[in-house]
Amino acid sequence: MAPFRTPQHVNVEPVTIGLRELPVTALTTYSKCPLRFKFQYVDGHPGLAEGYGAGMAIGSLAHLALELDIDNIEDLRVESADSPDSHLATALELAERFRCDSAFANVRSAECEREVPFIIKIGVTTLHGIADLVGADFVLDYKTDSEMNPEEHRFQLWAYARPLENQKHTSHI
Repeated sequence: MAPFRTPQHVNVEPVTIGLRELPVTALTTYSKCPLRFKFQYVDGHPGLAEGYGAGMAIGSLAHLALELDIDNIEDLRVESADSPDSHLATALELAERFRCDSAFANVRSAECEREVPFIIKIGVTTLHGIADLVGADFVLDYKTDSEMNPEEHRFQLWAYARPLENQKHTSHI
């Protein structure tokens, strides 16, 4: 008699240690709070929907409004029916700032591509993301933080610029 039953599943793949794939936004999460990065990306904790989570939801809605050229609450509600009107209104205000503020005039008038996907491999880890706007000499990522701290986003912006700069060079040859 055999000492063990034959297993139903046999896995012969090597055991991997570490993170193999991350969204590029994980770099900003790590820069802001390494413990939050661990909870979210290593442990897979879903996070909270209040406070910081509400800010993230509003930021996502603002991105959506800019991406789809939405400038009214009714059209944005169609895209996100579960969002409260207060979130939709705040998101539209943020999108309007980008559309109207003179600080962004050069970017708004530049010829650029929207929502440009990219992948960058660093060691064994693959980072993936979507750059909001890519022009001939810039990569722009919309930020809706209540307090701006560019230092927190430096790794994320580096990751955007690195593969997109290579794409721009090859597309002009």
